[in-house]
Amino acid sequence: PASVETIGIGAFGECTALKNLTFEDGSSKLTLVTGNGDRPFRNAPIETLYLGRNIDGLYFPDDLASLRKVTVGNDVTEIKSELFVNSTDLQEVHISDLVAWCGIDFEDSDCNPLSMAHKLYVDGSLLTGLAIPSSISVVKPYTFYGGECFTSLSLHDGITDMGEYAFYGCSGLTSVDLPAGVATLNSYVFAGCSGLASVTIPANIKKINSSAFADCTGIKQVVFEDSQEELLIIDGIYNYPLFYKSAIEKMYIGRNISGTTNSYMSVDYRLSSLTVGSMVTKIDKIFTRSSLGNPDAHTPFLDELIIEDSDMPLPIAQGVWYSWGTVDGTSLYLGRNVEYEYKSAPFGVLLGSVELGEKVTEITPYMFSGCDRLESVIINGTVD
Repeated sequence: PASVETIGIGAFGECTALKNLTFEDGSSKLTLVTGNGDRPFRNAPIETLYLGRNIDGLYFPDDLASLRKVTVGNDVTEIKSELFVNSTDLQEVHISDLVAWCGIDFEDSDCNPLSMAHKLYVDGSLLTGLAIPSSISVVKPYTFYGGECFTSLSLHDGITDMGEYAFYGCSGLTSVDLPAGVATLNSYVFAGCSGLASVTIPANIKKINSSAFADCTGIKQVVFEDSQEELLIIDGIYNYPLFYKSAIEKMYIGRNISGTTNSYMSVDYRLSSLTVGSMVTKIDKIFTRSSLGNPDAHTPFLDELIIEDSDMPLPIAQGVWYSWGTVDGTSLYLGRNVEYEYKSAPFGVLLGSVELGEKVTEITPYMFSGCDRLESVIINGTVD
């Protein structure tokens, strides 16, 4: 009952028939006393758990290895101490109030039973269409970690923050529309969402922390929407690049992008089409050579590179597109002048065809030097 504040060492130890355990709803915290390797529910084969209040108990997870169903009450505001780390047979998580669930502080992923069960039930029904309640402005870290049951996600524009790992491993999601109120995507927030086929980064996003979309192996198209504000991508020392293990085939970049390392947005050899929008004013080394850690993958087989028309010249860093291309040669559409200070071809040497737009007025020294696959050049404007 809720009146109990402490359960002592070995109180229910070796109760080998104990399969159902209920901690009744309550606002006060319950302490499970442990010591010398002993614990209140030692070797009790608990299969169903009703968690109605906050609990302190360091070794309690050892007694939840047989757990198959857990129900979390509305008075629970925190779950700590890797509570479900051993609950590998857990199949169902039940709640009655999604708002209350969103208010829980999970210390890490092993504290969230959803990370093991992968199925969340609300009032007895499996939740597949996840809509964040309008009263929730912050989705806390780990809240929906491992929610493989979700097939759709609705994020309202009143959401201002989504914590690290908030939607990690929600592999049933095929798309996500990022809310207008969010300025930062935190680390691993959508990592492991392998069902995502495309991602659009809207202009309201100012910063993306490391590995936000790592292991999203199904992504084939990425759009960075047009914006005059630069996007910062953080690549932590011990983290993976933004699209680690992606399968991106097509990408549109509509704004300047910078990062904490020279190459912080991972793509691999499947990227075949890249478009740079008219609002981009610089191109740095934003791509790694291979997102798969495969030395044989080398560089993307870029079939087409499109630099959209603009009156502003485009500065290009050395080696951005070095050796990107196909055996038959990449198709380049260049819609603006470029600024390039090096004695090498800014777009690499694997070009097969080039079309210069009407706004191109000069061809810089060495622009197409060494392009031995180049078979076609179309000049639409007047080049000095």
